[in-house]
Amino acid sequence: LEKIAQGNIEFKFRRYLSAVSAYHEALARDRETMTLGAANVAMIDEKIGAAYNKLGQSDVAVRFLRKAIQQNPMNPSARYQIALAYALSGKTAVALNALRESFSACADPSDLRRFVMQSKTDTELAAVRDLPGFRSTVARYAGRIAMR
Repeated sequence: LEKIAQGNIEFKFRRYLSAVSAYHEALARDRETMTLGAANVAMIDEKIGAAYNKLGQSDVAVRFLRKAIQQNPMNPSARYQIALAYALSGKTAVALNALRESFSACADPSDLRRFVMQSKTDTELAAVRDLPGFRSTVARYAGRIAMR
């Protein structure tokens, strides 16, 4: 848990390589002790993926984010991060699909609201916003937020 906390601090201060290192160390310790549950391992994989996204290494990010989604399929945050990774790698159609999946995975209206708002401004999604399906997707989910 100490290494996870260290990784979170490094991530917060945008020291992404140090964060990745701390998270990998936490996973290595867990392989020895098996103390972390699946939810924690999924969270670490998501954090590693998000850090690699920030470092511009979208292919590596996708690998870790897929692991996080396999461990926790209804995690909207990991699904949103994978949409960012695909968009960064130029796979805009796949990114749009992942964005839709992140919206549909939101059980909490505040999460949905946050991801819909972020999708309108995150620079990584600039090319995705040019796709015809982006506006209709955002409008459909924005309508769900308004109805709640």
